This record gives sequence, structure tokens and C-alpha cells, in this order.
Amino acid sequence: TLIAMTMFAPWFSAVFDRNILTGDFIPLLYFIFSILLSALFLTVWETVVVALVQYLLLVYVLFSTGLHTILNAPGLLIFVFLLGMFVVILNHVREANLNQLVEQALQLEKSRQNLKQQTVLDPLTGLYNSPYLDTLMEEELRFAEENGTSLGFLMLDIDHFQQINDTYGHDVGDRVLREIAQAISSSIRQTDYLVRYGGDELVLVMPGAPFDVAQRRAEQFRKTIEKIVIPLEGQVVDSVTISIGLAAYPNHGMTQGALSRSAEQALAQAKASGRNRVMVAK
Repeated sequence: TLIAMTMFAPWFSAVFDRNILTGDFIPLLYFIFSILLSALFLTVWETVVVALVQYLLLVYVLFSTGLHTILNAPGLLIFVFLLGMFVVILNHVREANLNQLVEQALQLEKSRQNLKQQTVLDPLTGLYNSPYLDTLMEEELRFAEENGTSLGFLMLDIDHFQQINDTYGHDVGDRVLREIAQAISSSIRQTDYLVRYGGDELVLVMPGAPFDVAQRRAEQFRKTIEKIVIPLEGQVVDSVTISIGLAAYPNHGMTQGALSRSAEQALAQAKASGRNRVMVAK
């Protein structure tokens, strides 16, 4: 609006004051403010359009009213032309610097996001790492207490994982871990958190999930992993299973430590009972 006003106000003033067209031409030159303002607020091409429109209007007024006979029209036109060129160049430099600043800001934000991911994500599986579990459990338990909701806490362990490493090598063991992490990740809600707790042990936090729902989902995860077949060169890794210990807030504990101990005890019972099963904390 400001640029539009400074563009057309000088020309409209000539309609109300005819002396402008008979020699008192100074008010017409106020249109140069629109060109200067364009360098601050408009793009390069928009500035070119504003400068060109103003320049053509000046040429039209000078030669249609006879002002060119009493003014130094060539000098005035050269001045306005050079001013327009300078403003366009200035705008181009400003826009280039602005784009560079935006690019630097984007790179800085990308670096910040990468750094954040490195601090909370496990590099092998892409899951949340163990230190981040403390932070999210503190937040989720506080939310559950304030809102009277429940929380499912599952501790999962790959059965005979050391035997897989010894038989096929650690690279295959890492692949098995990634496949299981991916299979479970694709089956959970967006509000759930899957954490690599350590080694081949995973923790699944299910905010808002009632105890019976968490138990049913745990059994579904177990059956999903039971069907996984990982192809290798000339052989397959089959019969990969997991054991799961289930605890829930507030049924089995009110703190992270209590839930972890309850889930670990249930997991130990699942392993002692033959593995590939879900056990609920007492």
C-alpha cells in the first residue's frame, strides 16, 4: 500500500495542481520514493516493474505536456534511469544476501535436528536410546498421574540372540535386531515409544493403553516376530522369537523404577518358562 501510494500520488497531484505541468515539476519527482521503497520490500523483478512504470510515466508526462521544452529532459531522464538501475542492483544484492541467510538458517536447523537425533536415537536401529527413556517416562508418568490414565510398559528380549551372533556373525545379529525393531515400529501407534534398552533388549512404552490392551498388543507383537524369516546368502535365519515381560501403570508400579523391575521380573519368568511368550508382572 505504501509503495502504491508513493507511485501514484505525485501523478495525481498534477490533476489538482496544473502548475506542476507548467514548470513547477518538483512534486513529480517524489515518485522516486516508490522506487527506493521497492528495493526494501519487493523482489528484484517487482522493483524492475515499478521503476519501468515510473520511468515511462515520466517520459509520457514530459513530452505530452511540453515540459521537455522548459526542462533539461535528457538530464532528468538519465538521472531517473541511473537511479532505477542502482536500486535494482541494490535489491539484487539484498535478495542474494537474504537467500544466503535463509540457507544458512536452514543448514543450522538441519544440523540442530541431526544433533538432536544423535542424542536421542540409537544409531543401529533408529529407535530411541536408553538415556532418552528416562526423559519420556518422567513426562508420560506425570501426564498419566495428572489425567488418571494408564500406561503400558513392555520389555522385549530376542530369544537366543547370542546363539544367532555365534552362528551367523554379528552383522547378521545386527540385521536381525533391525528387522525386529522395524517390524514392531510399523505395528505401534504414533503415540507409542520403542526404545533400544541395551543389547538385544527393547522397551515399548504405550501411553494411555489399559492393561488388557497392552497385553493383547504384546501377544500380537510376539506372533508377528515369530513369522519373520530373514534371507541370507544361501540360507535363512528363521525361528526368530521374542520374550516379553509386561507391566502397567498403575497396576504394577507408580514410578519408572518400579515398572522396570516388574517388567524385568516378568521377562525373566517368560525366559524361564520356555521363551517365546508373554508374561505379566505379578
